[in-house]
Amino acid sequence: MIKNKITYAGQTILTIYHKGFDNAINQRKNKIREKIGCFNIIFEEETVSDYEVSALCNTLLVKEGFLVPNHKYNPYSESGCAHLTHYINLNKPNKIFKALESEYIVSISIIDFQKINEFIENGVSIVSWTQFN
Repeated sequence: MIKNKITYAGQTILTIYHKGFDNAINQRKNKIREKIGCFNIIFEEETVSDYEVSALCNTLLVKEGFLVPNHKYNPYSESGCAHLTHYINLNKPNKIFKALESEYIVSISIIDFQKINEFIENGVSIVSWTQFN
């Protein structure tokens, strides 16, 4: 299984697991780093065991389904459909979000938040390009 992980200030923002690509890609490790605000944001790609997903903890909600090409959550964009299992984690990165009584608010500048989103979109684009080319 291929694991893509994006961290900011050492805290995980997003992890995407790709089943069935490990044989095609083999033992691969990629890392891209960029400074946003006071901290580094890092995209990492590596081959991991299929059992890593079953060891996930602090999961609040799990959603499962298929994504059509060009769906906003489909990491393969228009290249194909994707089966998605979406694990929503209870813990939010406190370098980005501040917990209030019943909600979270963004605790960094809007500009830095937008840069983080752009980095994530580009990271997911890198994934889709490397998987099919």
